[in-house]
Amino acid sequence: MTHQKTKLFHNRSSSKEFLFYKTDAKPKKDTAEVLSSVETNRILKALPDILVGKTFIENALTRFGASEKFESMVIKIDRLNHEGTETAGNDPIDIWLDVANVIDTICRRENGMWGRLDQGMLGCFFSPTNQTSSLEFAKKIKKILSESTDETISIGIASYPTLTFTRGQIIDNAGKALDHAAFFGPDSIVSFDAVSLNISGDYLYQNGDIDGAIAEFETAILLDPSDVNIRNSLGVCYGILGDYKKALKEFQEALRLDPNELMAVYNIGLLNMLNSKLPDALKYFLDADRKKEEDIFEMNPAERKAHGITDLPGNLYAAILEAEKSELVRKVLGEHVFNKFIENKKIEWDRYRTHVSQFEIERYLPTL
Repeated sequence: MTHQKTKLFHNRSSSKEFLFYKTDAKPKKDTAEVLSSVETNRILKALPDILVGKTFIENALTRFGASEKFESMVIKIDRLNHEGTETAGNDPIDIWLDVANVIDTICRRENGMWGRLDQGMLGCFFSPTNQTSSLEFAKKIKKILSESTDETISIGIASYPTLTFTRGQIIDNAGKALDHAAFFGPDSIVSFDAVSLNISGDYLYQNGDIDGAIAEFETAILLDPSDVNIRNSLGVCYGILGDYKKALKEFQEALRLDPNELMAVYNIGLLNMLNSKLPDALKYFLDADRKKEEDIFEMNPAERKAHGITDLPGNLYAAILEAEKSELVRKVLGEHVFNKFIENKKIEWDRYRTHVSQFEIERYLPTL
């Protein structure tokens, strides 16, 4: 992703030698405690008709299932969902009911439907009108809430139809938008988009679900084919699975979209090295090294170290030495082939190093 875009992904990382952008930090983990039976009874007494969990979602989909368009929201009460948040002097159930009553009032007014997804999350469905968009609906909730309490909420929004997502998947998309909103801090609203899927894919990738990450990145590209970061991340996933043809296609597309994209340049060099195209690998590594110098000129050494940015191989021999340390190459080739590969490449480098090119003959021979 270019520097002109959101900075959620400007931190570089690597996995099995491929380079990719990762989110700077994960949103704080939700820490809402399980409600006791007494607390649950208080909620049911105040809101006897409230629907919870799957029952709420199933009823909402039954009601809106015939609608050509509808919106879904996942709403998080900020103070009840973050570690270290103080609620001294404020009963958590009172906070919950304050927010729930506002949402209930607006849903009745706007012909919407709401329910409790879990202890700290509320869900909401409604049909958009020419007068009220999903974003305006969310802002209206916040405005009315601010007039009656100092509590803040974060909201993730998703719409049906979107691509080929089913009606039942829209609430999940709203949840991904809420994860996206968490990067902007409390009191944020985010509509589901390619970045929401990028964040979701990044989580899956970091947790070892490469196939799941690929599915998210591929869908994200359908929403925003021009996102360089997503292209590179998808290429990394393909590369780790050994599908170098698909990986190369994504890295090349990332470079077409942004010729200065450092990660894609380096990753193409790595693919060439894995395919024994060492001169081409060297060309890309050197190009990546030049781009790195241009890209990080504002960083001091400590900042580069903090971002995990180290020097790339400066020549073909250095690239071979890096390959010799690579668990990815060893795993792909197998122990015996790997050892022979490294041995042969060192021989190839020695021949390459001692070879006198036609350019050298024409340039230097006349001076002797």
